[in-house]
Amino acid sequence: MARLAGVLTDVQIRHWIKAGLPVAKSDGAGLTFTLSAKGTAAWVLRYRIGGKQKELTLGNYPDLTLTKAREHAAAKRVAVQQGIDVAQAEQARKVAMTAAGTVTELCDEYFARTVKGRIKRPDWVRAILDQDVIRTMGKSRISDVKPVDVDRMVAGIVRRGSPIMANRVLTTTKAVFDYAIRRHWIEYNPAAAFSRKDAGGEEKARTRALADAEITTLIKAFDAAG
Repeated sequence: MARLAGVLTDVQIRHWIKAGLPVAKSDGAGLTFTLSAKGTAAWVLRYRIGGKQKELTLGNYPDLTLTKAREHAAAKRVAVQQGIDVAQAEQARKVAMTAAGTVTELCDEYFARTVKGRIKRPDWVRAILDQDVIRTMGKSRISDVKPVDVDRMVAGIVRRGSPIMANRVLTTTKAVFDYAIRRHWIEYNPAAAFSRKDAGGEEKARTRALADAEITTLIKAFDAAG
């Protein structure tokens, strides 16, 4: 008889981690909490498909809580019931992320698919991509870009006395990497944690009035990207 799901507790898990001994404890329905000899705590989903026993690591504890682990496991079990080998699908996703191209290629695709032909002045967005994003990060692989790279780019624009442009470049960069997430090339946006305060701050009314047309155009471009 299959063991009932939902049998573990956070208290038990914390006790096992504190003890520091390797364990593999089932929560039922294929979900297992594991603790390695090196102290790595993780959630593993064990399942059968095509007559073969398979397993998929869902994530590490406590990044993936007990509650979230159960939710993830339930979703994966539904996929398995539909004939999907979830471990194989996850491996394919990781390969796709690894095979993702450079930031230059990302910018070119983003521009072609979300900007070009959709706004009156796509050259403004193109200029931001070429002069700032590609110039500073273009040769990097998409999955290799980190927040520190975004910070370096934005800080450089501010240092050259262009805080307003720093804001616009940051907004464009966020949109570009959001597009990469939608294409399943990356899992998080390296520019997501940054705000206007990290760039030029809020634009002053007089300066903003001089560029209203440009801002409107950029907003339309970012809306189209969504």
